[in-house]
Amino acid sequence: MRNILTVLLVFEVLFLTGTLYMGLEVEDQVNTLAHVNAGIFTTVFTLFIHCLVMFYLIGSGKDIKKTIEDFADLQEVYVPITKKMKTMVFPVASTAILLILLSAFAGAFVHSEILIDLHTQNPETYPVRSVTGWWIHLAFIVPALAVNLYAFRQEARAVSLNVKTIHELNEKVASRIPNSEC
Repeated sequence: MRNILTVLLVFEVLFLTGTLYMGLEVEDQVNTLAHVNAGIFTTVFTLFIHCLVMFYLIGSGKDIKKTIEDFADLQEVYVPITKKMKTMVFPVASTAILLILLSAFAGAFVHSEILIDLHTQNPETYPVRSVTGWWIHLAFIVPALAVNLYAFRQEARAVSLNVKTIHELNEKVASRIPNSEC
């Protein structure tokens, strides 16, 4: 999971920065359409990564608890670790999801206003920065990027800790179970 997450996070950072760059360079309908499509894809991909990590931690936490249910001493050590991993990720990932969705909704508002302006004004002049509230979209993007980068860092740390914990736990449980039960 750690390697898969690393690849996904590298692509995600590229998608986020590319979509931001495209948004700052919007000057015509073609660029706007590319930015809107990239924004939709990036939003869905971001949500996918955060949800994937949260469900992974939920599932592996349940597996860890099930594995150590017969070992009270291991429960004292590993149950708090599973809670720590969830605490590291869930609040910041939920905030990142909220901010990226608010950014996407604000962007949808801005681009819907552009479409309205194109029908009422001269289509030769593209009214990107004349739309009231375009800066709100940009204002949501900045904290969304910062929180998402922090969330990705926390998720990578939690997944690494989770993998390490599972390997360590497997060794301890294997040493306590007779060979006939393995």
